[in-house]
Amino acid sequence: MATGFQDPFVRHTASYIVITFFLIFMLVMGLVDERGNVPGPLISFGGAETDSTINFPDFSRVIHTRTLTDSQLNFGTPNRRVIAVGDIHGKKDSFDELLDKLQYSSSSDLLMHTGDIIAKSPLKDSLAVLSYMTSNNVTGVRGNHDQAVIEWRGWIDRVLAMNGGRQWLEELEKFSASDLKEELKVLQGKKKGKKGEVLAEWKRIPKKWEFMDDHYHIAREMTQAQYAYLLSLPLVLHIPYLHTFLVHAGLLPLDPRRSVTSQRQPLSHIPHPTLSSNTDSAASIDAAFKSRNISALRTAQERSMLSDVPQNTDTWSVLNMRGIKSDNSVTKSTSKGEPWSDLWNSIIDRCDGYEDFWSLSDVDMLKAKKLPCYPSTIVYGHAASRNLDIKRWSKGLDTGCVYKRKLTALVLTPKSSNLSEFQASSSKVKFGGEGLANAHLVDVKC
Repeated sequence: MATGFQDPFVRHTASYIVITFFLIFMLVMGLVDERGNVPGPLISFGGAETDSTINFPDFSRVIHTRTLTDSQLNFGTPNRRVIAVGDIHGKKDSFDELLDKLQYSSSSDLLMHTGDIIAKSPLKDSLAVLSYMTSNNVTGVRGNHDQAVIEWRGWIDRVLAMNGGRQWLEELEKFSASDLKEELKVLQGKKKGKKGEVLAEWKRIPKKWEFMDDHYHIAREMTQAQYAYLLSLPLVLHIPYLHTFLVHAGLLPLDPRRSVTSQRQPLSHIPHPTLSSNTDSAASIDAAFKSRNISALRTAQERSMLSDVPQNTDTWSVLNMRGIKSDNSVTKSTSKGEPWSDLWNSIIDRCDGYEDFWSLSDVDMLKAKKLPCYPSTIVYGHAASRNLDIKRWSKGLDTGCVYKRKLTALVLTPKSSNLSEFQASSSKVKFGGEGLANAHLVDVKC
């Protein structure tokens, strides 16, 4: 007599039950997805796997403004040089050549950069530039490409800290280039997964981020010290002694959506505690106003441009602006609108100091054709399509090294300097309004 397990029907039924339980187990453990790929154990990003959106933390870690103090600038030393280098984009050989041409000395020179020190070059070259900047703690600001690397690194660190995160990420990185291209369409919302849903693993990556792009690879490979260096970079470096701002893309001298003489414009009035939201205390501004401390008031007004002009508080604008459109909005396009530097120069040209405004009422002050302010200079990069863009109150230094053109530096020295390269130099440019600094340009071919 046949036992139950010897009966063919019973054996087939038992087999189906075993297979069914195995498949359920595999799905629950996250070892198989709808496409047959093996992304590793699913991990939680703060929400149910079926949610259409996931609340991500702030990966940007932005520092808006840092002030370079007079002692840090140390511009009183006769042989002191302040060197600002345009966008390097990982071109380490060109960067080294420029430093050699400058005869750069870390003991006597202050080296700065306008951001975008990495990306668009081979990974090893970007990491080499980043290593140099980190090891020497070079002063600078963030560029939009630096910011993308910062954000990817924050995301990667978060994934790796989660249970199963490392295995999941390593599996995702195994996609071939062709498969990845298709998967990115899912990530960017251009393509749906099976059953009309965006596939769960892609929900763990913020929308519009390009997985495995140049920024991702730099973020994945850079050291913790290099990440810390990038995080230390502000969007804006304010240098009160030289009345200068160092920034990647740009700043606006006022809000172009309002009239030039609007009381909300920082340059339309002498700083007063009731008219500014900057971080200087109301008491200190009031004391400076009453004592006519021009130096203190001027610094407060420059800070007000950073805090009271909405576009200057917006991270995207400071990292990306290239122009201002006809509707007065900021654009990253060079073909739409006018260069923001044109607005900067036209407004700064109207600055006429405070002397003729002390006795005027706020109403009369706002009626004046000139503005109660002092000139400020801005040094920036980002606009390679405009090449070297030197105007009276703005210095655009991105000369397209990454496009095999040039890498350019602006060199500042005190008026008392005896450095020979300033004597009858054809590369001299005007800088500032007080005669504090000589300035000239140095470049190398890339």
